[in-house]
Amino acid sequence: MIRILIILVFFVQGFLVDLKSQSDFQNRHIYGLITDYYYLDILPDSHYSLKVGMYLDRCVNGDYKMNGDTLELISFDFIETEYNLSKNKKAFVKKRLSRFVIKDSLLIPIAYRDLKPNSRTMQKDSTIIKEYMQNDGHVHFKLTLRADSTFRYRTGSDMDRHSTKGRWKQNNNMIQLIPDDSDNLLHWICTDYQLTMIENYLVGKNVDENDNIVEYRYLIEL
Repeated sequence: MIRILIILVFFVQGFLVDLKSQSDFQNRHIYGLITDYYYLDILPDSHYSLKVGMYLDRCVNGDYKMNGDTLELISFDFIETEYNLSKNKKAFVKKRLSRFVIKDSLLIPIAYRDLKPNSRTMQKDSTIIKEYMQNDGHVHFKLTLRADSTFRYRTGSDMDRHSTKGRWKQNNNMIQLIPDDSDNLLHWICTDYQLTMIENYLVGKNVDENDNIVEYRYLIEL
């Protein structure tokens, strides 16, 4: 009897761990693709909400399904406001931003797994190991990792530019940023100064304690 109880305890614990791993990605995932930012909220009961654009209230709601390690948006309710999505934007969401690979609580857009935008800087500066950027054509977040273990982080918009620098070190697939000075600029991409290297993305985690929201910000490799 005791042996059966022990087995049941381990089974329940294992089930809860597995359940937690399946729900870890139920947070906000932020992508800068083509000409817009996309904020994907994975919600309970197989629902999602997708906000398009950094400032305008353009939203898509619907349901998703999981198939193994893939998450797919299966219904699209485009909310009508004064800033409606264009026909092309709606088609983009349905065809290019509706299927994701689930990896370590992160959602990698399948259509952009191998995308590497052209980078003129990489061709000119051989000291750069890698560059990552999130950009909608107006607002950008760009991180440059150099061979001497220094980094430069730049963010800006059509109106202004800001930058900070420091050192970086790698531990397996984790990148830790050590800024020269404590700089809140880095909080745009990672609250804890750590990012995850996964496929062709560098992903930072932000925690908004006021809204109790965990955000994952995806910078794509250039």
